[in-house]
Amino acid sequence: VMDRVPLDTERGYHVMFPDDASTLSRPVGLADAGFYLSPVTGGLRAAGTVELAGLDAKPNPRRLDYIERTARRALPSLSRRGDTWLGFRPTLPDSLPVIGRSSRHPSVIYAFGHQHVGLTLGGVTGKLVQQIIEVDQSLVDLEFLVLAVDADHGGQGQRGFSSLGLGLCRVNLRSDAAGLGPFDLGDHV
Repeated sequence: VMDRVPLDTERGYHVMFPDDASTLSRPVGLADAGFYLSPVTGGLRAAGTVELAGLDAKPNPRRLDYIERTARRALPSLSRRGDTWLGFRPTLPDSLPVIGRSSRHPSVIYAFGHQHVGLTLGGVTGKLVQQIIEVDQSLVDLEFLVLAVDADHGGQGQRGFSSLGLGLCRVNLRSDAAGLGPFDLGDHV
């Protein structure tokens, strides 16, 4: 009934240090390590890394050990390790979000698959969805919003997803709107 989307999961791991909430006053990214340390209610959270393993694979304890070991190298005074868990993030093979109308139900608008930057792209995605609903092009030029299914390509669309029927290839914010320059969510493919 709905469009088929090749959605998979990225698994992100979290390690809590319950006695260390005051060790940092703000989130700190360890770029080379691939995770963040963030003071939260209940302690200091070390979270991140990416693992493509699906929904059913068992947690990988080596990821948790890596996060703990690297966090301790950055902050040697960390106390005991507390709760650990992993969360699932929706992901698509080309790492681009899906933003557009359903090819099967035009009243359904998709806006998902933003990888690790869903909150970061939430504002611009909301504007795109608003524009799709209102057919308004005052802020974002939607000429690059293309449907992935093309009969001339045997059902294989520009994004290479068969039977997908939707997709966002590139979005450019107009420089005259709010004084912003170009903003790309991905290359036109």
